[in-house]
Amino acid sequence: MTSPLSPVLRVLQEISHLHVLRDVELVFAPAGRATEVGSPFELRIEACQRALRRLCLGATGAELSRVRMERALFLRLLLASADVRLAAWKSAAEWQPLRRSQLQESLSHDAEQRELGLLEKAMDGSQFANYVYEAAQRASVA
Repeated sequence: MTSPLSPVLRVLQEISHLHVLRDVELVFAPAGRATEVGSPFELRIEACQRALRRLCLGATGAELSRVRMERALFLRLLLASADVRLAAWKSAAEWQPLRRSQLQESLSHDAEQRELGLLEKAMDGSQFANYVYEAAQRASVA
């Protein structure tokens, strides 16, 4: 069964993914070429942000709090897999050129850590307690 939060959570993940893809493109862009404001990534990010605003229109504080908690729990899940996702590249020789996939995983990991930290800091005491409880429940099932 799909949660009514699923569309919001999917859009949030898409926005995060698009930011990482845009940053990877910037790194691999030829010297002197920058991503302009009307770039496909920027247009897609803006479209996702509009969709997010539509999806959240009329949401209650409790619903938005639940979205933040579910997003934080998902980010914890992603970060738990970081050792597996990044292990092969940690042992690679430093002189080897960085591949797009390596940079994408590394940037994704950094973005996930930052976003999770911001979400956790935005929680009040009871929200954080519920979040820690949910995280423990999900970890015991896994």
